Amino acid sequence: MSPKRRHLATRSALSAATVAALMAAGTLAAVPAAEASAPQAAAAQHTGTSTTFVIPPYVSTYRAGTGSTRVTVTRSPSVSPAITITCNVIASNPFRFYGGPFPYPSGIEGLAHVSCDNVVNSIDLLVVLFRGTTALSSNERVTYSTLTAAADTEYVYSSGSYRTGAIAAVAFPDGTSGTSDPAYSAVTTIL
Repeated sequence: MSPKRRHLATRSALSAATVAALMAAGTLAAVPAAEASAPQAAAAQHTGTSTTFVIPPYVSTYRAGTGSTRVTVTRSPSVSPAITITCNVIASNPFRFYGGPFPYPSGIEGLAHVSCDNVVNSIDLLVVLFRGTTALSSNERVTYSTLTAAADTEYVYSSGSYRTGAIAAVAFPDGTSGTSDPAYSAVTTIL
């Protein structure tokens, strides 16, 4: 046993039961479970010390301690607490733009955006511009490790009633994914 590990194994703040429990959960790498299974006689001479801490979301390693006693806890995906993440998809009303670049010097544009209340692995956003019930143009954009995403689509100007539609697929940090219901803007008449 290395001197550092022997020192860690004999500290009262890191009792054998605590170290063994952390090792069993796969969150402590400082002391092997075999070395932590039996308390040392010197540990009984120290008064007990405890520290309570919370590992913040998206922090993989946390160091805590009191006095000269330190412990490093590493988050394991299998024991990380589940969190609820809510994402909102918004399709904005289409509008006419002027003086745009090729291919449409004047046109109709539809915008959509997604906002989540916590970081997600990816957002795949599809935006579609409709005139009546006919899809005129669409655009898809994937954004990684983000809270938000946006996409736009354009079509050459022609008077009519337009609507923007959007749908998003989100990959969450726990490996699951979900697809939103379609979101639609109000029907907008552009003359």
